Amino acid sequence: LFPSMGIHMQLRTFESGTLAIQSSEHSDKEVYKRMAAMTKDDQGTLVGIGVSDVSRQLDVPVILAREYLLMAEDNHILCRDDGPNGLRFYHNFFQQEVTLGDFFMSS
Repeated sequence: LFPSMGIHMQLRTFESGTLAIQSSEHSDKEVYKRMAAMTKDDQGTLVGIGVSDVSRQLDVPVILAREYLLMAEDNHILCRDDGPNGLRFYHNFFQQEVTLGDFFMSS
């Protein structure tokens, strides 16, 4: 519908059934890189991120932040820890294949 009207947007259905309208130029890979970067603080220490962190940093609604985190987990970029501090996502050290290049090897 959108492309036929000359609008560079598309309707996306996430695995959970959530619907979102997003730019045709949207890149999941770029979202994964940004979320992976959020798992490092200013001193290079690895930290966990939650839905509210992603929502704030990516400037997206909480429901989309949740979808992005779950997609990153499904693609082995992040792994979850459901602990005393709630649900947090961390860099996935269990993944043997380097998915995002040498992001965590640099600096």
